[in-house]
Amino acid sequence: MVRYAVWHGRMKSPLGCSIFRCCSRYDFEYERFMLLRHQYIQRYCWSVVSPEDAARAQMLLELLFIRSGAFCLDSFSVSDVKLLIDGLMTC
Repeated sequence: MVRYAVWHGRMKSPLGCSIFRCCSRYDFEYERFMLLRHQYIQRYCWSVVSPEDAARAQMLLELLFIRSGAFCLDSFSVSDVKLLIDGLMTC
């Protein structure tokens, strides 16, 4: 999914947009990013991130997908989702 988001979705997906933003911010070529193996990234992340922070990041990712329209959640309005994102980012 990451490869698709970067190569094809690019700025149209939250994940592709985040990768492009990080690559440009840290002067890292996104073509080189695609050469990284996900197991390497996953092992590194689990070594430096607490389980609570990982759960918070997963929830944030899902909320960003909902906000962008990639996921659908009928029971919440866009403003509800934005409030959840704001609350999650300030806790």
